Amino acid sequence: QAIKYYSNALLSKGDTIKAIPYMEKSLSLGVSDFNYIVGDYYFKQKEFSKAKKYFETSINDSRSLTNLGTMYFSDSLGVAHDFEKAINFYKIAADSGNSVAMYALGMIYLNGYNVIEKNLTLAQKWFNSVIIKNDNNEAQLKIAELYRDGNSNGIQINYEKHAEIIKKLSQKN
Repeated sequence: QAIKYYSNALLSKGDTIKAIPYMEKSLSLGVSDFNYIVGDYYFKQKEFSKAKKYFETSINDSRSLTNLGTMYFSDSLGVAHDFEKAINFYKIAADSGNSVAMYALGMIYLNGYNVIEKNLTLAQKWFNSVIIKNDNNEAQLKIAELYRDGNSNGIQINYEKHAEIIKKLSQKN
């Protein structure tokens, strides 16, 4: 408990680097509160195999699932390309409310990738979920731009939808 307390104290001061060894010690003692944080630290350090290990041990955290989806989707993040695994991780995270995963699924279905066929209905479903959730400004702005400009994969220009999203963002900020 003391190690966990000290780790949290360091994190509250913004000192993640100093907290990492203490969080890893806590994890080795069975305290699973820090799996995502440690995994995210290693992900940002581009130590993907370490990051993957911590994300896989925190599969109840939608942020870990989203990062695992990203790792399997990309071919340069330390794991073998596996679109089906990526989609599965994204879907589980999105179903639990993770708007980053929702946006990723929207883009995947909008563009189609490998074994995933383009599906405008699913793309718009996930984009609408991001808009309703209203917690991811960057994704909402990108979706608004899609509605403003349209795209060759079937998103029609819709200035009303664009304005609705921008209004929502401006009211929030």
